[in-house]
Amino acid sequence: MKRNKPKYIALYEKIKNSIERGKYREDEKIPSIRQLATEEGISKNTVIQALEELEAEGYIRAKKKSGYFVEKIYNLYHDRKGTDFQRRTFTDSQNFRMNLSHSAIDTGLFPLRSVQRIYRDILNEKNEKLMCHSEPQGMPALRESISAYLAKYKQIKTSPDNIVISSGMEYLYQIIIRLIDKNAVFGLEAVGYDIIPALLEMNSLAYVDVPIDENGIDVNFLDKTNISVQVLTSVHQFPTGCRMCEDRKRQVLNWVEKSREKYVIEDDYDGDLKYWGRENFTLKSMDNKDRIIYMGSFSNTISPGTRISFMVLPNELLERYKKRLPFLICPVGNVHQEFLRVFLDENLYAKHINKSRNHYRKKREKMVEILKSRPEVRSILGEDIGLYLLVELDTDREEKEIIENLHKNKILIYGIKKYDRQNMYRYPVLILGFGAIEYDEMQETVDEVFNIMDL
Repeated sequence: MKRNKPKYIALYEKIKNSIERGKYREDEKIPSIRQLATEEGISKNTVIQALEELEAEGYIRAKKKSGYFVEKIYNLYHDRKGTDFQRRTFTDSQNFRMNLSHSAIDTGLFPLRSVQRIYRDILNEKNEKLMCHSEPQGMPALRESISAYLAKYKQIKTSPDNIVISSGMEYLYQIIIRLIDKNAVFGLEAVGYDIIPALLEMNSLAYVDVPIDENGIDVNFLDKTNISVQVLTSVHQFPTGCRMCEDRKRQVLNWVEKSREKYVIEDDYDGDLKYWGRENFTLKSMDNKDRIIYMGSFSNTISPGTRISFMVLPNELLERYKKRLPFLICPVGNVHQEFLRVFLDENLYAKHINKSRNHYRKKREKMVEILKSRPEVRSILGEDIGLYLLVELDTDREEKEIIENLHKNKILIYGIKKYDRQNMYRYPVLILGFGAIEYDEMQETVDEVFNIMDL
């Protein structure tokens, strides 16, 4: 599905190539905004957008009331194959031509101008502290901003001192594993992430698969086991898409409060992408006994490349963290932490979330409408949150065969059985991510997928 380049990208590449080929030399003034707009037959705003990209990448510089001038370009720039920001879909692998995975986002929503402006301001400050190692738990200023964000949008009241910043959930789990008793038994949702069992096995830790239904985990099952740490995706269960009901949440809290050796890890991986309906409170917001380890991430909301996640540790585990892991250095650079702090403090994150919710809600509604017209679809499952839908197929064919055929045709998508250790689903179920699909191409995309499946 070939798309025309945006006009500002075309102008950006034209000027960049002219600079690299030597048509415009160092300190030479390039044509004015008005002249470029006239020559290219485009608006002044489009020209400005292209020039801002060139300035952000160091090809030109702006002089007040004088125009734009060419910067010194070293040889290493001549080997560049062009920037990648014009691609509007994120792919997990270059081997796939279509990304329908549950984690795919629309990169066209990326707040490029705000990000560029913030990073320019940060680097212009010449703050030496930003060039040093971060504190083990992350920069205090960012932890204060995250604490304020949690209080305002998640109803979670926590001290910045209890927040630990890291690069991805996998790193946070590695920290938690070192804070929990080595003989602890973990409880995992029997339909859930496949990476967590792998992490536990790698660290020689025991775990038990806990059955789930449409309301969450079976809490009665917990009482029959020696589980001391339960992992949950309570706000938006992955991958079933269900939300834990309030009664089940209270049952979980009652269970974890029975012993000081018990904890719950609550992974709120995409709770900000909620479209409508009642508020779905986190367990942490209801945690009066300080037994919940809350984990959050900015990857699904800003971009997967952001790779900034965090957790809120109970006081008891915070003390263990300080005693057992004093040598740890936060893996997220100070410059990137400072960017996120500004993004949160200037309310840009809230604006970005509102824009993303509206955008993805329209996509979700369109996708549901298209899927309902397909006779091969038995049902469409999933709540009013997140970037994917569960599509139950009316076929006797094996899910594995269907997925392998789609992968063979360079379409990245997953089936539920990859994550289902409970054998919860009788029919094949696609975990269909709609985040990266262009709105106007949804019908075409669905038609192609079903033509390939040939059910």
